Amino acid sequence: MLLDRLWKRMLRRKGITLWSIPAVLMAVIAAVIWPLVSLRRAWRQPRVRIDRPVISVGNLAMGGSGKTPLVEFIARHLQTEGFRVGIVSSGWGRTNREMVIASGRDIVRRSASEVGDEVILLAEQLPMAQFAVAPVKAEAAQLLADKGDVDVVLVDDGFQHFRLHRDLDIATFDAALPARQQHLFPYGIFREPVMTLQHADIVILTRANMAKDIGRLERRLRRYVRRGTPIYKAHFLIDTFVTPDGERPVKYLEDKSALLFAGIGSFRALRKQVKKQVGTLVAYHEFPDHVIYTDQRLSTLRDHAADLGVEVIVTTGKDWTKVHHFDFGREIGYLDLTIDLDPGEEKLIDSLLDKLPLERPRV
Repeated sequence: MLLDRLWKRMLRRKGITLWSIPAVLMAVIAAVIWPLVSLRRAWRQPRVRIDRPVISVGNLAMGGSGKTPLVEFIARHLQTEGFRVGIVSSGWGRTNREMVIASGRDIVRRSASEVGDEVILLAEQLPMAQFAVAPVKAEAAQLLADKGDVDVVLVDDGFQHFRLHRDLDIATFDAALPARQQHLFPYGIFREPVMTLQHADIVILTRANMAKDIGRLERRLRRYVRRGTPIYKAHFLIDTFVTPDGERPVKYLEDKSALLFAGIGSFRALRKQVKKQVGTLVAYHEFPDHVIYTDQRLSTLRDHAADLGVEVIVTTGKDWTKVHHFDFGREIGYLDLTIDLDPGEEKLIDSLLDKLPLERPRV
């Protein structure tokens, strides 16, 4: 956690400070890594091709850019069209390395340490989907196809997984990401250069409603994507506060004092969103992405909330999957996101169906 905090301090520096010294070193390392990363994509060719259409939803950045909510969004709409959906994930952050294949309704009975927090969250929203969680996504996709229970496979975070052939590559780009962080790791948070977007079939700008200048960003990215590649803008809207007692409209938080905690890559964007929704954001705790919440850590959060006298504790859906068993001594819940696409969701789904070897099921 210490290294993670130091790295983020370097990323978030303002002006010329002492943090500029390690930043120069990080820039040199990134410059050395750049050609190696580019060559890796050029050299690696897909070796596994399954007999089901494969859609990859991934990104350039390390940490959250909204790709998992988009996996749920696309899967739900494909199910509405009558398709049986399979979802592949590496279950990032889990301690168990064994492959898990089960339905969503089965997955929710497992722990985040076994299948990963994001998988649990997806399974809660998609109980009818089939899930395959494994370190090697190509093997997981192959087993899903072999079972014969799916019509289409969605790969969560598959843009850098070159072993598996994809029929459609969707790349997300966090529109709220500060320009200073839009560099190759470790100088920034990108796993690949921006020019890699030329390999995407569809680009989706997430958190578009939080961008400083969404038009300028879109024009910039147009220089990298292939001609004719559609670029969608996704607005993440918060309309529900989910608690153990059920869902409440987000307006419920308007007059509440709150403490926020989360382990996600885009914590600052989350903090800005929460600050707009609650009466007073009294305190917040940022943890590394996919953090493991020990009882000691949760007790510290509970005691801090008690000392401050806050009325509610707010977290994210994927953090909720790991802490819902704990008694915080006050109301706790997570903010549920909905996605509004521009152009509309119907256009995206119709585009997917046009590009994939899929026939709409007969009613």
